[in-house]
Amino acid sequence: TDLAVNDEVTYSFRIENTGNVTLDNVTISDILPGISATDPLSEDHLVPGEVTVFTATYKVTQADIDAGQIDNEATAHATDPNDDPVTSEPSELTLDIDQNPELTVLKTADTAGPVKVGQLITYTIRVENTGNVSLTDIDVSDTLTGIVGPTPATIASLVPGAHQDVTATYTVTQADMDAGRVVNHASATGSDPNDEDVPSNESSVTLLTDQQPALELTKSRVGSSPLVVGDTVTYQFLVTNTGNVTLTSINVTDPMTGLSAMSPTSVSSLGVGLSATFEATYKVTQDDIDAAIIRNTATAHGTVASSNTTFDSNESTVEIVLAQHPALSIDKTADTAGPLVLNQTVTYTFTVRNTGDVTLDDVTVSDLLPGISAISPAPVDHLVPGETTVFHATYKVTQTDID
Repeated sequence: TDLAVNDEVTYSFRIENTGNVTLDNVTISDILPGISATDPLSEDHLVPGEVTVFTATYKVTQADIDAGQIDNEATAHATDPNDDPVTSEPSELTLDIDQNPELTVLKTADTAGPVKVGQLITYTIRVENTGNVSLTDIDVSDTLTGIVGPTPATIASLVPGAHQDVTATYTVTQADMDAGRVVNHASATGSDPNDEDVPSNESSVTLLTDQQPALELTKSRVGSSPLVVGDTVTYQFLVTNTGNVTLTSINVTDPMTGLSAMSPTSVSSLGVGLSATFEATYKVTQDDIDAAIIRNTATAHGTVASSNTTFDSNESTVEIVLAQHPALSIDKTADTAGPLVLNQTVTYTFTVRNTGDVTLDDVTVSDLLPGISAISPAPVDHLVPGETTVFHATYKVTQTDID
């Protein structure tokens, strides 16, 4: 029977005179505590074979529901014509009550997040008896490793509709920060009046962590000696985790043409506050000397494992100023050693060499001799260090020269 506390049950008592004499002062006695007086209170006369009915009411108690039944025993009483007492055999009635044990847990935190490393979280676990029977020895558990509590760990008893709050505390760790969240599950188990286990639901709270990934890159040149073509430059790349979350797959990219592969290629993990060093090398080219500077920029990269997102560092640039030493030499020769005659044509050859360390452009030759022809070829566009080019010009001997 589906009964609740304070539901009213009406009992009927049918009394029959099964003897052969009239009975007087017929009444009912009922051992059920809390049952009302009968209606009527008594019957004056009951002749042989006659039947009468009494009624009484009873309000259901929590003790009845916990017992799962209401046991009731009633007895009829009367007096015969000789005024002697007459008592019936007891009549018993057991009314079964449906038992629905249920335990509900609701877990909350004192913050909505996001949370930081070292932050203390206070959890409240509300345990409520949502069934219709009393529960005892209710054990409260929490799966979060490192949690302090629950306090109390056991609730002695809860009647239907009652609840009790249990608290627990937890300090956020770096592992939580790296995971991106703190996930916490709580549950409870109690015993019903039949000593059967009553498990609750599992209540969870998920708090996001305040992830602030950050990488700092400092690029530098190893050494400071002057550089010439073919020299090797060694670069170092210092990568520091300046955020609050461990980063994975740390690597450095540098778009400089001719730069060697990074060593190491990558670093699997970099904890908060820690650094890793990468190296790469580069050989100086003639183009570098001509530009008088080697400039390149690098960037570091890391991954936030919990979200699989990549984070970039600042850009770090190194500039190496190169010394330039431009220089030219010229060697002038003639196609004859003389002596010369009037109107003789002399061909001059000018051998020009780049004796410096920088490429020279628009290389030309000038000659102060009046009457000398134009020097050919036209200006040479480029002359790299060590390279030689030849110019020519002609001249006719004049009388002034002879004189």
